[in-house]
Amino acid sequence: MSPLHERKYSTTQAAKLLGVSKKTLLKWCDEKRISYIRYPGGAFKFREETLDLFLGRNIVPATNARPQRLVRAA
Repeated sequence: MSPLHERKYSTTQAAKLLGVSKKTLLKWCDEKRISYIRYPGGAFKFREETLDLFLGRNIVPATNARPQRLVRAA
């Protein structure tokens, strides 16, 4: 698909898809952990392909639950 016709997601949509807050997603942009398109008006957009690759390469916690202790079987 041509980059001009590829689906692009807003910051809100991308954050929801990744399971993080908008603040976290923008922090990742500042840290250059995820690529984005910045429009002249200041809006961020994220390519569908970028989000797919990011989801495949990174572990994103689904909740803020405390880690569970692993118990080894005897």
